[in-house]
Amino acid sequence: MSIEILPTIMQLISSGGLKELSDKTGLNTTQVTSATAIALPLIIQAMAKKTENEKGAESLAKAVSKDHDGSILENLGSFIQNSDEKEGQSILKHLIGKDRTDIAETIGNMVGIDKEKSMMILSVLAPIVMGLIGKYMSKEKLTASELAKNLSEEGTNVTNSAPDASSLFNSLIDSNGDGQVADDVVKIGSQLLSAFLKK
Repeated sequence: MSIEILPTIMQLISSGGLKELSDKTGLNTTQVTSATAIALPLIIQAMAKKTENEKGAESLAKAVSKDHDGSILENLGSFIQNSDEKEGQSILKHLIGKDRTDIAETIGNMVGIDKEKSMMILSVLAPIVMGLIGKYMSKEKLTASELAKNLSEEGTNVTNSAPDASSLFNSLIDSNGDGQVADDVVKIGSQLLSAFLKK
């Protein structure tokens, strides 16, 4: 059994948080759905990369166990309405560092929204992902290494479903801080949307 982060959260958003996220960002539901479908795989791959080594895996597992029990999933609409972007920003900073700004801008370019709105969506999604992982960790009694293995599998599933997303992720996360994104960004965005919105 795997966490299945991407389909689970896409389903949660579509059934219990899409309107609230649209209201919070001032975007229409199509823009929110598109941005979410692109942002989630990148967050998943960031987590998979972060837990490739033992120290990173233990750090994430500790953070999840301490602050993310999954309770926010019980009333997702309310969480989104009242969410504090600072929490999400803190998670993104830990996972991605300064490159989170490039990721927000890239997602915005794909969807046709400004990077501030894109960053807002990322900041709301990050605690939701952590909550889902926390709920799964508790249920399955996962160790840090087992969590890392699960996240690696999640990252592989993303790559297999949309291979070009991996090149986008690497161009952002593994860059030398030059802020350059992949030239085929539109192609990657289209591939992600095709893979995850039309299933």
